[in-house]
Amino acid sequence: MQLHMQLTFANNKKLTNSELAKVKKIDPKWQTAVLFEGYIIGLESQEKATNFYVSYLKQYPDASEVRLEYAKLLTNQKKYNLAKDEFLKIVNSSLASAEISFTVSLLAIELGDYDLAEKFLMQSLERGYPQPEQIYIYLARIEDTRGNYNEALAWLNKINSGPSFIESKILTAELIAKYEGNDQALESLDQYNNLTPEAKLELFRAKVSILYSDNKETEAYDLMKKEEENFKNSAEFKYDYAMLAERMGNTVLMEQLLREAIKIKPDYAVAYNALGYSFADRNIKLDEAKINIEIALSLEPRNHYIMDSMGWVQYRLGNIDVALDFLRKAYEIKKDPEISAHLGEVLWHANKTDEAQKIWDESLQQYPDNKILLKTVKKYR
Repeated sequence: MQLHMQLTFANNKKLTNSELAKVKKIDPKWQTAVLFEGYIIGLESQEKATNFYVSYLKQYPDASEVRLEYAKLLTNQKKYNLAKDEFLKIVNSSLASAEISFTVSLLAIELGDYDLAEKFLMQSLERGYPQPEQIYIYLARIEDTRGNYNEALAWLNKINSGPSFIESKILTAELIAKYEGNDQALESLDQYNNLTPEAKLELFRAKVSILYSDNKETEAYDLMKKEEENFKNSAEFKYDYAMLAERMGNTVLMEQLLREAIKIKPDYAVAYNALGYSFADRNIKLDEAKINIEIALSLEPRNHYIMDSMGWVQYRLGNIDVALDFLRKAYEIKKDPEISAHLGEVLWHANKTDEAQKIWDESLQQYPDNKILLKTVKKYR
């Protein structure tokens, strides 16, 4: 787009507006110019860009390219209902494609409309979506929500190779665990050979997860101990093993494993975070805890769990205002029950008890069985 590049590189707002005005006089319907103007407006405000597209589409409702950009903008703003409506208007337009149909299906899934999602997943397949295995997985999940076990398995059994193969086998095991039992699920994961080390690790992690979800923590722990030598160079294995060791009360082994994971993978943010959070939660080695969490946050600055950890260590260090700042940011991103437990506790100690109670009540409605949340609320009520 030559006009786009020239005006962007010029970075001259006055010149940009002047050139756009000339283009509008020549052809006010030219979608390329409209898209560029929307892009410029969006740099200042996505809301203003949204209003700009709405105004244009009222005049020119058949402008499919502009409508597509408007739909994408709505999706970025998480206005999924509005985005879905716009995509539906173009799904059979001149821009119709397997990718557009797939996008509509994902929005429908986000909104819980599984019948609509199924319709457009099937349409995407008919239009030749280049990665049909992805669609098979979504269709299997939809059948699972309906309780159709055999239909779900039938979709997954269509995946015999490719990048979605391991994911499909793990999902198959999860379905077997749900409908038949955990022993059968574990057996289903033992039948695959000639796998890459990465694939072997993924299947192994699935086994541990199944055991843990069945409250067989000791068996999961023993399995990890048995397989430790086979995954001695895997930071991910050591991280999982560390988390399980912590749950079993072996914090010494947990610390050792996390340090080993970091040595293998020096940019492993979640390992730094887990080590730092463990110290902060036990109220020990707070300076070291803060350093580890700072490293994690530098690696993943928008990770809400790491923000929560930073808030928690700041609280332990007595920096209430700083703690609240991090915890509020984390809570804005994800209203996780453990984040709400931490935020509520710090608010309580900041004499903002009404706000703390409100956050806990809202979280309890959604996560009534979360142990950390329940323990925190019980401590202050």
